[in-house]
Amino acid sequence: MNAPLLFDWRRDEARRASRRRQQARQRAQERQRRMDAIIALTAVIGLLLALGVGLESTPQHVAHADTAVTGDAAYTVEDFTDMSDLAWRNGNQCESRFDWPVDDPQVEQQFERPINPWAPGHRGVDLVAEQGTVILSPQVGTVSFAGKVAGKD
Repeated sequence: MNAPLLFDWRRDEARRASRRRQQARQRAQERQRRMDAIIALTAVIGLLLALGVGLESTPQHVAHADTAVTGDAAYTVEDFTDMSDLAWRNGNQCESRFDWPVDDPQVEQQFERPINPWAPGHRGVDLVAEQGTVILSPQVGTVSFAGKVAGKD
């Protein structure tokens, strides 16, 4: 008679262990749901704060706006063909001139966007200039480095 009791004891212990594992899984799932809810709530609060800051800093001046309606939503399309409106909107005047650094530029190698930020690619434009050519800069500054980077001039 001892054999059936021993078997029943092992079966009952296995059931208790299974129940403990199931309860542990349920607690882990509940913790994950709470964490997901906290992250979602934080994201919503961050978006609302950003929206509030954006609405607070929106200027009263609107540049040649056309209103378009699609479905239930209306949105404003701004036309900045008059660059003075864009300059006013940005709030600061640039003292620099944006132009090529050399007169009559000849592109030796074009910009090649990498697939990923860490992937290889050419992240600039190489221009050809003869020795002694005047190089223009947008503002007065000091050259802090000139030399080889990754084995290239």
